[in-house]
Amino acid sequence: MLIFWLVLGTMVLGTMATSLQIPFTKDSPIAYSPGKLPLIITVPHGGLWEPSDIPDRTAKGSLLLADAFTKNIALDIADRITAHYNSRPHLIFQVRRRKVDVNRCEDQGVESDKGRLLWKEYHGTIEAAANNLLKEYPHGLLIDLHGHTHTHGMIELGYLLNTADIHEAKGLDERVLNQSSIQSLAQRHKSRIHPSDLLFGNHSFGEALQQAQIDSLGVVPSPKNPLPVSDALYFHGGYTVERHRSKNQRIGLDAIQIEMPQKARFSPTGRQALVESISQAVITMLDRYYLTRAKL
Repeated sequence: MLIFWLVLGTMVLGTMATSLQIPFTKDSPIAYSPGKLPLIITVPHGGLWEPSDIPDRTAKGSLLLADAFTKNIALDIADRITAHYNSRPHLIFQVRRRKVDVNRCEDQGVESDKGRLLWKEYHGTIEAAANNLLKEYPHGLLIDLHGHTHTHGMIELGYLLNTADIHEAKGLDERVLNQSSIQSLAQRHKSRIHPSDLLFGNHSFGEALQQAQIDSLGVVPSPKNPLPVSDALYFHGGYTVERHRSKNQRIGLDAIQIEMPQKARFSPTGRQALVESISQAVITMLDRYYLTRAKL
């Protein structure tokens, strides 16, 4: 199993300056395992630590439950990818959601001063990881792991395009190029790949995941399931991918939100299938779009 590290930092002009690394323990609010691959794995709702000095969030409409088993799945995915490349991804997770929701903007996810410091440290850690990644590679990939309870039971991939954005064929390529969380990828390859093909076609993460599936769960969007049914049954991407993806046509970091169905997360065989499928799909994407072997 990967060794985890708590990154303690100082906030300098709104950025994270990492100053000390200590071994991860159950009492660490934010855990960061530095990597050497152009891959960052984030697990914003997988943490289980509940510090007593941070009050529970109580605002109306706040979601408080953890995404069960997402941290364990992320650990196993990171281990499999590390074994494949003999090099590890960056991996980050944090405190329990009922204390701080780091996948919301600051005003919505924080209800205490200490919670605010944790929120800033979490996103500062991702920014530090992305900056380190982009010093070594011209572009990289962030996957943000979550769990959902939608009845369709498919894996949902969020690119910051909602159901209406994806259903409307007119202008879809432009939306992928200018609005999506993979616009950096689309810009890099637009001369040879239609941008919408990177969303649900044969060059997409959905296709790679569809091909890699050990236990067929279904993936949306993908070649077999290109169109989400409705916004009520599709999480199209949250604050983490919105904040940390490259935007305004800059080349850099792509981001994909991966929502894993409850029925798979809650069984050992289902979790194993998720780990194997997502790991292989990420490896496919890294080999296609992000890695040069000379870097390994």
